[in-house]
Amino acid sequence: MSSQCGYFDMQNIRKSMKDASQSVVYQIRIKGHLGSQWADWFEGLTITLADNGDTLLTGTVADQAALHGLLKKVRDVGMPLVSVSPVEPGNPTKKIAKRAGLIYLIYIIATIMADVLRTKLIVPRDATTTAKNILSFEWLFRIGFMGDVLAGVLFLLAAWALYVLLKPVHKSIALLFLLLNLGGVAVQCINMLNLFAAGLLLNGADFLKVFQDDQLKALAMFFLDLHKNGFMIAQLFYGAWLFPLGYLVFKSGYLPKILGIILMVECFAWLMYPLQFFLLPSFTVILYLSFAVGFIGEFSLALWLLIMGAKDQKPAIVAVE
Repeated sequence: MSSQCGYFDMQNIRKSMKDASQSVVYQIRIKGHLGSQWADWFEGLTITLADNGDTLLTGTVADQAALHGLLKKVRDVGMPLVSVSPVEPGNPTKKIAKRAGLIYLIYIIATIMADVLRTKLIVPRDATTTAKNILSFEWLFRIGFMGDVLAGVLFLLAAWALYVLLKPVHKSIALLFLLLNLGGVAVQCINMLNLFAAGLLLNGADFLKVFQDDQLKALAMFFLDLHKNGFMIAQLFYGAWLFPLGYLVFKSGYLPKILGIILMVECFAWLMYPLQFFLLPSFTVILYLSFAVGFIGEFSLALWLLIMGAKDQKPAIVAVE
């Protein structure tokens, strides 16, 4: 560390610590990565290896004397000091977790409501009754459509919040579950065009008068069935994203390990849902297992994040790839 750099930082430190009467959480940024052998040297501090090559030391500093002692330790390491800055009080990890839980719970509610509305209107293999229901309750059909679109947006936002929460555990794996979620949301939203097409066929537009009434109803039913198939394709992504998500929850240390285990088990249970639909359509009993495990896993995660948040984790070394 150059004397000039050290003097500059000490001046800022004295200014920030002036008249301090209570402990302050500080983040010290050092140029270069510290090895694991320094964990005991900086006992009580979180050591994070950032992906830009810096090392972040984060922890509570009791007073100015304690901060001076800590900076002497940094000096003895022999690595350039980049910055010293106070951190906002509170647990940012817990705030992120609660935000993720709230978005996730709203997504679950929106999905259930849209599914209930769609189930009330669509009668499988009965084009006439389905068309009558949609035309009689077109506003419900449109609300269900927008509910599905909203659910897709909320699910992506929830995945992003979980990515921010869990990327310190393993950035590459966190990016994997985010991309799997994005793939599912993309399929779901594009597939919503099939649902919208069914409504267009039944709305009585002038350019559709070249078709007979029964033909329009049959075509509408065709697009509704196509929507169901597209929905099942999206579930392949929604099932696959649960394993890397559950793994990071398990390894995080600031969320219950049991939640991670449940999510990893849910991955395989939920994947049975689309696989049964496409490969074993007569074995509908599989659906009950998928729904049960899926509800327990994701609903439990959302509630835990919303109510409990996450612990203020302080690992020895957190590698950010």
